[in-house]
Amino acid sequence: MVDESTDKGQDKNLCVVVCYEYPASKKPRTCLLELVRLDPRDCSAAKLWEATEEAFRRFNIPITNIIGLACDSCSTMVGMNNSYWTRLRAACPWALLLPCVCHSVAKVSEKACSMLPDFVQDHLRSVCTYLSGSPKRSKELYDFQESYDEELKKVIKPSGTRWLVLHRCVEQYIKIQKSLLGFFELRVFEEKKDKTAARILQDLRNPYTLAYMHFLNYALNFTNQFNAIFQSKQVLIHKLAEKSEALMKNICQNFIKPALLPRIGQIDYTRPANQLPLREVYLGPGCREALDRLVPAAPRDASVRPEDMAAQLEREKDAFREKCLEFYARAAQEMKERLPLNELIFKEMAIIDPEVLLSQAARTGSDELSDLPLLTARFEEKLQLDKNALATEWRNFPNEVNGRLREKLLAMSVEDAWVEIGSLKNGLDEPMFPQLCKLASLVKILPHSNADSERVFSVVTDVRTKKRNRLGTDSLNAVCVSRISFRSKGIDCTSFQVTKEHLQRHNKDMYVRK
Repeated sequence: MVDESTDKGQDKNLCVVVCYEYPASKKPRTCLLELVRLDPRDCSAAKLWEATEEAFRRFNIPITNIIGLACDSCSTMVGMNNSYWTRLRAACPWALLLPCVCHSVAKVSEKACSMLPDFVQDHLRSVCTYLSGSPKRSKELYDFQESYDEELKKVIKPSGTRWLVLHRCVEQYIKIQKSLLGFFELRVFEEKKDKTAARILQDLRNPYTLAYMHFLNYALNFTNQFNAIFQSKQVLIHKLAEKSEALMKNICQNFIKPALLPRIGQIDYTRPANQLPLREVYLGPGCREALDRLVPAAPRDASVRPEDMAAQLEREKDAFREKCLEFYARAAQEMKERLPLNELIFKEMAIIDPEVLLSQAARTGSDELSDLPLLTARFEEKLQLDKNALATEWRNFPNEVNGRLREKLLAMSVEDAWVEIGSLKNGLDEPMFPQLCKLASLVKILPHSNADSERVFSVVTDVRTKKRNRLGTDSLNAVCVSRISFRSKGIDCTSFQVTKEHLQRHNKDMYVRK
């Protein structure tokens, strides 16, 4: 896993994080290999790859030990030509590219939100900016929240880079919308020259503003839940294909005809023939209620009939639904391009799941898991796999494991289950499933996201404080490596054991420059 720092500092760092199977526990462990300082003037793919090679060389790790790359989806990292990935693939032909699904889902949200009117997000930013710059205004808003018996909440400002925060912004806005309306009505009444407050109040009184907020609250919840799952430190690579398909279906069931959902990865989402009728598109319960509360405006001219005003309202509602439909279609298209929906090798990775491992149905061939052809072809040379032995172990596993052992494995986590499977012996006191364990050990350490790299930069932010902003890269790297190593081992200041070797190294030569 690799990532570049994107803060506003003058230094540029490359974070090289590795995931490997720890020999003592036989479980995956993630650690920071090195925080490499880069030249900010040249952060090309060639320079990033050179920095990675140098880091591996310093630790005497063969570059050919790499089996997969998790990173963001920028062209420098994953482009088809002259990228970091092309250089890695040349050195390790068996390596798998795993663009960070959390980053991919954030981009899905960004692209989908671009189909909605600009005033929706502009309104959220305006409200937050207006209130955050004045403690007096914030306190006045709290007074309104107390009078309306609302939970005391701050308005969260949408971020231009952290798109998953938008859902929280919308959630907070909906909870305090009545207080905001009362607050800005008072501000405009007291400060008639306050044009910013007047513009915000105009948007607050626009019934479609709240309708859009309810729609976003419903639609963005799907991507946020998906993101929360894959921020986990647990082994989840075997769930990637399943959860990606579920996310796609959860979005598409709102606007695609039910008969097309079984082949959702192969259809055109923008084609009207594949979509539900406009007024049957599901926008969420809050949005539906907001639209149902709308009533035709009173005619300003006696010549305008009430029927005409009612027809005008329906046209406005249809225009609103069209925008929401465009949101759904764009989200589905982006997910199709960014998530592993049609990559069967990710479906084969479900073999490490005890439920799949013990299921006879997984061997029927209907789910492309009959003899694990894609995983075997990809890693046969790297792992020196015996294809026939692997296929035999895979197909015989449900028959060999039964009774109490079967129930025990089903109750275990993926990591613990494979430790147990690796300890099984046959009548000759040899491992029962050596080929299967070898392949599973590789699959378990494939990263499902780049979240660990982002956690490293969170540690960097904690270490390089305002009073320690001159901390050099070497010192910063040492502190970060130590902290992350302790975390991965479950060690803190209360459980750290000081050994004789630690005391021997603590001497007058410890600060000598090399």
